[in-house]
Amino acid sequence: MSESDNNVAPITDLAGKWYHLFLLLLITTFLLIVLPGMANAFSGGINGCSGSSDSMTGCPTLGGMQQGFCVNCHSGGIEPMVALSGPSMVVPGSTNSYTLSITGGQQIAGGLDVAADAGTLIATDPGTRLQSGEITHNAPRRVDANGSVIFTFDWRAPESGQVVLFAAGNSVNQNGINSGDNAATATLTVVVQGEEQMLSADPGGPYQGVAGEAIVFDGSGSSAPNGDALTYMWDFGDGGVGMGVSPGHSYDMAGTYTVSLVVNDGRQDSEQLTTTAVITAPAPPATEPPPVLFGSRADVRFAKLLWKNMKAYRLVGSKAVHAVPYAGTPPHGEILETLDGIFTIYRIRGFFRITGIKSALIVKKNYAGDGVSKEAVANNPDAYLDSVTVMFQRRNYDPDNQNWFWVKYGPDGEVLTNPGGVPLAGKIGKGMNTGCIACHSAAPGGDYVFIHDRYAK
Repeated sequence: MSESDNNVAPITDLAGKWYHLFLLLLITTFLLIVLPGMANAFSGGINGCSGSSDSMTGCPTLGGMQQGFCVNCHSGGIEPMVALSGPSMVVPGSTNSYTLSITGGQQIAGGLDVAADAGTLIATDPGTRLQSGEITHNAPRRVDANGSVIFTFDWRAPESGQVVLFAAGNSVNQNGINSGDNAATATLTVVVQGEEQMLSADPGGPYQGVAGEAIVFDGSGSSAPNGDALTYMWDFGDGGVGMGVSPGHSYDMAGTYTVSLVVNDGRQDSEQLTTTAVITAPAPPATEPPPVLFGSRADVRFAKLLWKNMKAYRLVGSKAVHAVPYAGTPPHGEILETLDGIFTIYRIRGFFRITGIKSALIVKKNYAGDGVSKEAVANNPDAYLDSVTVMFQRRNYDPDNQNWFWVKYGPDGEVLTNPGGVPLAGKIGKGMNTGCIACHSAAPGGDYVFIHDRYAK
């Protein structure tokens, strides 16, 4: 080897080293940039991966095998649950809405591919598009607050037949490559038939009833193609269910309940239709009115006897003695006059007094009218006398209320009545929130007398 050959060899070795270094950088760039890009090339969704054997032309193969949905690429992760929901019975040419839900899985994001073996798919969800007659996503959709990915779409029915909707949903971890993802599929069979041939439920209603009483429901408006016999499945909205065309059901509590009905013709279920049942509480049981504790014939007789005695004592009547009038308070007159003391009330027959009851007697004269004043009453009491209220303490008459007998008279001694026509004599207002007893129970000393406590027991 010449000296010149010796000089060339080092240069050749140095070029080889630079070549290998460049090749290593090129391979690294391919691994870091190109391959991840290829692995995520379909992050915007592709068609042909719905799971339908008729629409797998666009779905990549895995190991040379066509599986027909997203697991051809997305694998290694937790398999999600995919559900497809929407009307299963439709009329020709109708446009119907459907929902695809993806739950479980990686719970980060997801995508879809939907195909139909007839009819027309319509991409209504802003995050989706129609591609080769199928619906797929524009970009992986993040899970919602419930950990689910939800897509919606419409489908226009053909003229007739039974159509299968195919849907695949993938659950991805968005790590930049397809490992750690997974997918699953769902299908929904839709029957297309004319309105006059539709299997339909009719729960009737709305219904009204009373808690505890049975309501008879009526599903006789339901229909089936060709008049087939139906079975009826009711849900009364309170946990109760029933069968038959006209079941009975009672509700325990008042409220508004959603009642649903599904019928079956031996081949398929109808769509569920609902109505309402408004239930009211039962009326409270009738109660007997409380016994009348005043105004009896005996009370009125004693009141008349009391007036005769007061008149004899000159406590009332045209020859009555008078006390100094004073300003009154409701419900009595504007000006009042009170006389009280211990008196004997006799039973009188003709000119004879027979037996007597000696006890406390309080006479309150109530004055009212235009120009009434203490001076006016003092000068002409009969002109302003409106009524006379009396309390007489009868032995063992009413121990609960200091044995007071109460009566209210007109100026001439007639026993007045309340708005219901009951004479105001006896235990007036006992057990009530208003009336003589209720008012005077607030008197100091517990004797039902406001002006003094001489009669307290």
